Amino acid sequence: MAKVSLDDLRKGAPVARTERTYQLCLRLDLMAEVDALNQEWSAFRVAQAVADDDESQPRKRLGEGGNPRAEEVRQRLAELRDELEDNTGDLRLRAIRDGEWRQWLNEHPARDGDLRDEQVAFGVCNADDLANDLGKWATAWNGEPLSVDDWDAIFSPNVGGGDRKALVSMVVLMQEVADDPKSHLVGLPVDRKNNSSDPSPAQ
Repeated sequence: MAKVSLDDLRKGAPVARTERTYQLCLRLDLMAEVDALNQEWSAFRVAQAVADDDESQPRKRLGEGGNPRAEEVRQRLAELRDELEDNTGDLRLRAIRDGEWRQWLNEHPARDGDLRDEQVAFGVCNADDLANDLGKWATAWNGEPLSVDDWDAIFSPNVGGGDRKALVSMVVLMQEVADDPKSHLVGLPVDRKNNSSDPSPAQ
């Protein structure tokens, strides 16, 4: 494929700012039930290990006979795994123009000695202000473009602190760090069968 020329760019060849995706789960309320069931399942496993050590009893798989609750817990955990997966999606972030970013930085400078600004925003800006302004960068959910009000109405009230901090860090890195697109393609299988410069396996 020919490289994009200046003439191509002048004629409107596509150019775009950096984008990143973040796996976001919007049903973290389910984690309380997951934790409770995992504790219950662990108790069943301990009881099973004790029973297995009793050589006078035949070995059984966990949930077989004895305690039907173990099978209920196993099935519910499987259901919860599917529910969490169904409610996890790709939140796409898009960098804003550099001039707009610089202006935003000037209006939201990092606070002296603030640990969160240092750890989450790398000392570049006010991490809390950026956390409250993520709608500037959020652009799509599972490939569907967000409307103007979607971030504030749907996502902002439901994004947990850990995810919010990760998104803040992602935005700062996206805006501040030079990105080499080729580095993301390392290890990708490439069709090299037509490259005559490659040595043959016999060589």
